[in-house]
Amino acid sequence: YFELYAANHPKHNAKLLEKALKQSVIYRMALQEYDKAATDAVNYYKNFSNRADAQDVFFDIGVIYENQKNWKAVTKHFKKYLKSYKTAAPLDKRVSAHSKMGVAWWNMNKKKKALAEFDTALEIFTAAKKTANETGKDLEVTPRAAEAVAAAKFHQGEVVLAKMMKVKLQLPQKKFTARLQEKITLIGEATERMQEVAQFERPQWEIAAFNRIGQAYQNLADAIENAPMPKRMPEEALYMLREDFNRKATEVRNKAIEAYRICLDRAKKKQWFNDFSDNAEKNLAALDMKYKFTREVRPQ
Repeated sequence: YFELYAANHPKHNAKLLEKALKQSVIYRMALQEYDKAATDAVNYYKNFSNRADAQDVFFDIGVIYENQKNWKAVTKHFKKYLKSYKTAAPLDKRVSAHSKMGVAWWNMNKKKKALAEFDTALEIFTAAKKTANETGKDLEVTPRAAEAVAAAKFHQGEVVLAKMMKVKLQLPQKKFTARLQEKITLIGEATERMQEVAQFERPQWEIAAFNRIGQAYQNLADAIENAPMPKRMPEEALYMLREDFNRKATEVRNKAIEAYRICLDRAKKKQWFNDFSDNAEKNLAALDMKYKFTREVRPQ
């Protein structure tokens, strides 16, 4: 009805047209009919670009493209948004626009462009936080800004984890020791970044962060447990070395279990279940036999 009115009576009554287009966007979003929602939102912006809420509508058009997973449109639209409004755009929307472009480029497997956008998002946020601190104030972090910063930090952590998982433990001993230390260092760096993600308490990224921490430690534990053994070593010494590796692997694996448990605890607490919580549940059941008998049934 609202769309019919807007299409057939575009010049009849400005107030009614504004209401019709707004309601059309709301209904189409609720129905997850993002193509029609985008059309209605664009129509609204064309007719009422001078209104106070025009900037919000223009930003939300990009969010609709994001819901469509139309990643190319996301990058194009938010680039236009930033060019159109520049610093007149609120801080949280500027940070969010860059972060959303980063996620879009990431999903198009354009990692270099994605990381550049994430860096920009974090630079803007960090600069604003520094300015606020210098004036004796705390920066007001809106949910939109928190979501954007958490997403940026998560994807930066993903890069470190991917690098860590590529490191293979190999003999001779000197190479083995160096690569083991490299894996540990990279895990430390990635875990620190993922802990920063969790501090923003955005369910999607918080749960994903603890899942990735668990996967990192699980990868390290498996690498240690399956590490190559020297060929020329007395049987007793070889046995002692293998026992030492198994002990170390168990210690590391316990860290993975802890991270997976935190991941699932946060998911249950916030009633937010996704692929990351599913993966954590699967891995925890495989690593911790007690979990199979104590895990809760997920609410439907």
